Amino acid sequence: MSGESRTKVTYGMHALVLGVGALLLQSCGDGSTPPSETGTREQRIFVVNTASESLSVIDHDSAEVVATVTLGNRPHGQGVPSNGERIYVTTDDREVDDGEVIAVNTRTLEIEWRLPIGGQLNEPHMTRDDRFLFVPDLIGFRTVVVDVNRREIASEIEMRDPRDGSGLIALHNTYASHDGESMYVTAILSQRIAEIGSASHEITRILDLDGDPRPASITKDDRKMYVQLSDLHGFIELDLETGRETARVQWPEPPNFPPGYLEGESLPAKCHGIGIRPGERELWAATNLESAVYVYSLPDLEQLALIEVGSMPNWIAFSAGGGTAYVTNNAPLEERGTVSVIDTEAKVVRKTLTVGKEPKRIHRVDLR
Repeated sequence: MSGESRTKVTYGMHALVLGVGALLLQSCGDGSTPPSETGTREQRIFVVNTASESLSVIDHDSAEVVATVTLGNRPHGQGVPSNGERIYVTTDDREVDDGEVIAVNTRTLEIEWRLPIGGQLNEPHMTRDDRFLFVPDLIGFRTVVVDVNRREIASEIEMRDPRDGSGLIALHNTYASHDGESMYVTAILSQRIAEIGSASHEITRILDLDGDPRPASITKDDRKMYVQLSDLHGFIELDLETGRETARVQWPEPPNFPPGYLEGESLPAKCHGIGIRPGERELWAATNLESAVYVYSLPDLEQLALIEVGSMPNWIAFSAGGGTAYVTNNAPLEERGTVSVIDTEAKVVRKTLTVGKEPKRIHRVDLR
């Protein structure tokens, strides 16, 4: 089936007033863009709604959902090139193992192409030159490298520990080093992170962890990685030069779990959202158990704030200037999830937006 025939875009009323959205919201208290954001490119925030098989599109200036793009095939993650022309959404329909990469134009919101890869595709990442998309296959023992210019598979990396040949199980998230030299793929059940050469497409190193790696974030100097673990209510700090854990932050667990936490076939991670605020002075880390986001100073990891958001927050994105944070709230018992729009200076939620069911990955795109 062609991309055109499988595309459905629904525009909200604010799509007609994107150019004047900031004028409708005069103060930071009602979600308008902080002064530090002026002069940047137009920004859109893309939210993957897994259960409703769609993308929600948020206009940063108006802080409103302006469109919904129907994708199908259970979308999971998304990769964002620096040129802002399109995003690449991965799918992981676990009943049929027919994972795809879906290229969506970030201005027209049309699906430009779909590339069948198979498997259960999780969070991908673009190489820094915007040429290749590294896509982890959850249980396929492989990371697929897609040449987005040619719209084809460039290579498949067999995900085995070079030290003993063991397969890396439950490949989950991918991250690019800022120098463009490496890609990092987390393997949840193997409790390892594989470092892959961006050019060689070969595993160059394995980082061993004390726990199952979930979301992570890397400092711009490529020296530190902050990682959440499935059974840790908190996060760890890794030294990327040595591969060793250098700090562990653990929070007390509340006496009661949030609604829906115990409803699935397996328990979700205690924490599943972490990000470094632009400027690199703050680390933001979400907690499923408390339905909140902790804020820590960098590099000394002193707690600065605890911000209550929606039920079971899942992922974090920041505006270009760092004045706003967007947090997806999974809310598994609700028909639709939400996104918390947070003033990062005041450390308060300014607005809560309704999106699709089970919102997960969220990314900012700077449009050209």
